[in-house]
Amino acid sequence: MFCAEFANTCDGTVVFDSDGLPTSSEPEHDVGTRSMTVFFTKHTAVYQYSVTEDGMFQLRFLINRSHEQDGGASGVKT
Repeated sequence: MFCAEFANTCDGTVVFDSDGLPTSSEPEHDVGTRSMTVFFTKHTAVYQYSVTEDGMFQLRFLINRSHEQDGGASGVKT
């Protein structure tokens, strides 16, 4: 299982679409979030974009992968 949170300051005027994804009227300003959505969908991740009251843009996600999904290799010797 892998869980992460990334945060960055913003002006607090982020617009979210009906799927909870941030959108922009500026050309190519939401390419990164769309790319992350493709990655999250491919890896069956749970994710959330939000803006806090103090003006922080946040991305939180959780990827739960079994050893079988990775071909049995964990990358960690026990």
